[in-house]
Amino acid sequence: MKSRRSLWTSSAGSIAVSVFIGLGTILLLTALFSALTYTLLESLDFAPAFSVISLAAGGYFSGYICGKHRRTKGLINGIICGFMIYAVIFIAGAAVISSAVPLKKLLLLITVGGAGGVYGVNSKRPPYLRE
Repeated sequence: MKSRRSLWTSSAGSIAVSVFIGLGTILLLTALFSALTYTLLESLDFAPAFSVISLAAGGYFSGYICGKHRRTKGLINGIICGFMIYAVIFIAGAAVISSAVPLKKLLLLITVGGAGGVYGVNSKRPPYLRE
């Protein structure tokens, strides 16, 4: 009986799944902060801070998931995850509002993605992950 290869052995597949999880995190936090702003704050004063927090958490989580499961090249894979999240946001922004996404967001995403990847590689190995 042949053993099945893990999704995490494929570099492209693991990055795609990690980016999808990171984008989901960004969307979830954005919705949470929107509800918080609408119900409690009733002012858009904190919207830029909430945007940065959402992006940073999504980029970090994406790099962390990829690093934790790939167990190698955490910095590079985290940077790639951050760049791919930026690319998705850039394409969506260009399609919806026809304007460029600032490069500050790219720097934020690759920085926190790389940090998440490094932390993920150096964290404890998941018990269900077998080579």
